[in-house]
Amino acid sequence: MISVLSLQQRLSGSNLLLPILVLLLICSGCKTKKSGVTNNTRNNTRTTKQDRNSQVPINKNVKVIEWTINDSHDKTPIGAPTVIKTTQKSNYKVTLLVPFSSTAANTSELANKQSGPYRFTSYYAGAKMAGEDISTDSRIDVAVYDSESTDINDILNNSAVANSDVIIGPYDSKQLKVVAEYAKQQEITHISPWKSSSSIATDNPYHVQTKPSLTKHYEVMVQNAIKSFPGKDIYVLGKKSSSDQKRMAYIKKLGGAMGRSDIKAFTVSEDSLRMGETAFDSIFVQNQTSVVLIPNWSSSDEGFIYGCVRKLRVEKNEANLVVYGMPKMMDTDKITYDFYNNLNIHIVRSNYIDKQSSAAKDLRSRYFSQFNAFPAEDIYGGYDMMAFVINNLQDYGKNFQMKLSLDQHPYLETSYDIIPVPRDGVESIKGPDDIKYYENNALSVLEFKNGKFIKK
Repeated sequence: MISVLSLQQRLSGSNLLLPILVLLLICSGCKTKKSGVTNNTRNNTRTTKQDRNSQVPINKNVKVIEWTINDSHDKTPIGAPTVIKTTQKSNYKVTLLVPFSSTAANTSELANKQSGPYRFTSYYAGAKMAGEDISTDSRIDVAVYDSESTDINDILNNSAVANSDVIIGPYDSKQLKVVAEYAKQQEITHISPWKSSSSIATDNPYHVQTKPSLTKHYEVMVQNAIKSFPGKDIYVLGKKSSSDQKRMAYIKKLGGAMGRSDIKAFTVSEDSLRMGETAFDSIFVQNQTSVVLIPNWSSSDEGFIYGCVRKLRVEKNEANLVVYGMPKMMDTDKITYDFYNNLNIHIVRSNYIDKQSSAAKDLRSRYFSQFNAFPAEDIYGGYDMMAFVINNLQDYGKNFQMKLSLDQHPYLETSYDIIPVPRDGVESIKGPDDIKYYENNALSVLEFKNGKFIKK
């Protein structure tokens, strides 16, 4: 059976939003450190003190997944060659670091589905639902910490964290580096579900980035464009900034390595996106197909991405155009279906779920039924991440990162193809000492057809 710390149920007739309820719960947990387990022999289940009034149906194939919300010694490294063995256990401990910002969130943020507090409480709810659904023969204790409202070092000084088998998070890049180093010293599998960067971890075979890197996105973008539209003109767009110029140069280099040294860099005047003048008139050849790559990805570039798409749509006239973009092009509210269809937009991304699928509808329905609120899309990521951890603990045990290439489980929106990244100067990985970290290599190209995005 599964006993999980349930998010507070809605009151009859209440319009309280889920984030308010969750953050109240987190604040309470942070103040009291109530993480003990009590027995309830009448219901034959185990539950935290905060969860005595909420039970889930018994599943005889599962032992226990126990959740607690908490407040916030170095080990001598094993000498070379390092040996990391997977170990099957009957009881696993997972630490989940989520930036709820429970002490700083205000009412307007809690009511905004795009705000951090709303998104991450949806993520947390998805993780809990996965805990309810995924079968395991072992007991799993999940300790949840608010990484934004508590100093990360105070959390890591908790002896319970040192005994973890898996640490998930946090979100903040600086905190992530601290936790990655801590996990390396303590020999704990560390999952980074939100951030990927070559600068987070160094020579760390315990660190796993489940979000593919930007460079991997660019590789897939260029490769798919070349393969899908052979012989067509390919342009990469960017601003005058040094970062954009370097990015365009990198993509041209990728093209050269793939047999297309003729990819053209097109520097966009941002004034031309705002004024009446034309921005892209030299790109288009009427009645011919051209391919445009827009590799900008950050929230700060949202206006630039929208400006480019808007101008391309207006100026292309009878030219055939194919536009490749990063996930931000799909996630922004500014770009509507008319743009997607008119510009034959392709998106490179690691996560995608058909919201009309039965699985997606079921998750949203369960959420709404329990909390009388609609979830942010982060619910799917939270569900997949916890399913990923539970599945691999069940299959391979502690230090499952050594076996992640074998993971064949289906997930809602995420694909996993976890591979080791070799340390600098290492050509062939022969053991843990040759591993810089692990990263997810799985990306899809989505094409807009018949009113929705589908995988190519």
